[in-house]
Amino acid sequence: MTVSAAQFQQNFPAFSNSDKFPTPVIEFWLGVVYGTMLDPSIYTTDASRDLLAQLFVAHNLSLEMVAIASAAQGAPPGTAVGAISAKGVDGVTVSYDVGSTALENQGFWGLTTYGQRFLYMARLFGARPLQLGVGCVLPLSGAGAWFGPPVDLGIWY
Repeated sequence: MTVSAAQFQQNFPAFSNSDKFPTPVIEFWLGVVYGTMLDPSIYTTDASRDLLAQLFVAHNLSLEMVAIASAAQGAPPGTAVGAISAKGVDGVTVSYDVGSTALENQGFWGLTTYGQRFLYMARLFGARPLQLGVGCVLPLSGAGAWFGPPVDLGIWY
């Protein structure tokens, strides 16, 4: 199954405003994620691929909104910034513990909660059992079993 733009907007109502989130833009990101990002041999169920696709789209739409807001203020759109960890105005300071919600090696995906959820779920759904010691001839010296090829989660991050 492939999620439609209308289904995405129903499942993620924060993106239901079609003026801010036009259908062609949602369809573009859905095409990207289904066409290049989610390997069906790894994400074997429609439900896992559809959830990941929607989180991917929400992440990218959120980043696009930041770029649009920057451009509206005269700043260059798409300038990369990290999460705010402290801010002060007139003697009042607010800071956030961004490390408490960070995933290991989250990089770009950590810029939105949708991206964090995407990465977490992609790792969860992409993890699968490995059988150790199969498919190789071990030397008689008692060396350990071959651990197999490295695990590829089938996502780009």
